[in-house]
Amino acid sequence: MSSIPVAYKSHIATLLISLSMLAVVCSIVIFPERSFEASLSGLNLWWKLIMPALLPFFILAEVAGALGVFHAWGTLISPLTKRLLGLSGTSGWAMAFGWSLGYPAGAKITAELKQQGWIGHEEGKRLLAYSYVASPIVLFGIVATGLLNQPHLGWYLWLIQCLAFLGMLLFSYTRPTAPSNGTLSAPEKGNGSTSLLSQMLHAAECARRDDGRSLGRLLGDSVTRSVQALFMIGGTIMLFSVIVAAAEQVSLSWMAPLLSVQQIEWLQSGFHLILAGTLEPHLASASLVTSSLPIAWQLALVSAIWAWGGLAFHAQVHSFIQGTGLPYRFFFFFKLLQALLALGLGLLLWKPYTSLIAFVNRSSTALVLSDRPVPPPAEAGSFHIQLWELWGWQVSMLASSCVLLAVIGWLCHRLSRSRQG
Repeated sequence: MSSIPVAYKSHIATLLISLSMLAVVCSIVIFPERSFEASLSGLNLWWKLIMPALLPFFILAEVAGALGVFHAWGTLISPLTKRLLGLSGTSGWAMAFGWSLGYPAGAKITAELKQQGWIGHEEGKRLLAYSYVASPIVLFGIVATGLLNQPHLGWYLWLIQCLAFLGMLLFSYTRPTAPSNGTLSAPEKGNGSTSLLSQMLHAAECARRDDGRSLGRLLGDSVTRSVQALFMIGGTIMLFSVIVAAAEQVSLSWMAPLLSVQQIEWLQSGFHLILAGTLEPHLASASLVTSSLPIAWQLALVSAIWAWGGLAFHAQVHSFIQGTGLPYRFFFFFKLLQALLALGLGLLLWKPYTSLIAFVNRSSTALVLSDRPVPPPAEAGSFHIQLWELWGWQVSMLASSCVLLAVIGWLCHRLSRSRQG
């Protein structure tokens, strides 16, 4: 009896998706010029900004993962995940991948750990939400530097993401329990008495040995997979650009006879922001920075959008957890509440942040306190100069994050060793 409603819901969902796609196709046929402009706009955003900003770091991340860097990092933060979050040491790997690469790396690793039996149902449910975060590389490179042309605002966006995430950790906190049997990975077993550095090196060595590829093949595979991932992002951006434009045109064609020109412009801008923010974060971020909203609202909304992730990335998470038994509902509401918290924190902390920046560096006051962000450079040459600056911000941010996590992990490890002694 219980299988009938499930099958019925599946048929309804399939029917709704099919009708939605049919409506999009019909709108493209009816409004071909607007659809082409939207597709070209998404292509320009991807090709001129996202591709050059993310490709080097995607390649390096693939190489680092194969060499065991993230496995060592996961071992480093495993005391943090055990003592504070009640997760097994293996979960540190998923969180290390997710925090470094962003959407949807953490969700993919979590699903693989669940399928291989390293984590249980309850732990996998929470790890899915904990490891699915916005990439700091995207916040610094694409949003702060590429779109806002103010790299220092990347620190503010990253701070909001961290605080919103910590707030959701406290909200969803459950008392840590001992991991169930079988939740320790191979590098962890038999190393309880060794130093944290030895465990990190052992985890990296095991990961490198399991990978087994030569350096030349590793570089080639890393480039191929990185380009494929970026093409997937580009295709998603173009697709949702067309969907947003089609929905916008259809709704405006119905409401145009009832509204004035000013009301139509306001409705068009608001509808575009809401729909793009719900579906795809890159599109929403690009639309927000060109809007007439004050910069405080722009940054708060951008923080909320990236905390939410967009249904485009949620669809990938849903595909990853198919067959694993992990529930999507907990993940959905976790990210929704995190987005609302990020919105509130973004508005609440903007004035203190600008005051702090003005106090630390008086010369940057004009930049931070401006009501409108500086427009991004339009010429290709100036953008390539900008890339060197954003890579510097990204490298410094990643180094700072690694040092901070290293200190926290070392302190947790020392505390655990002292209590055992």
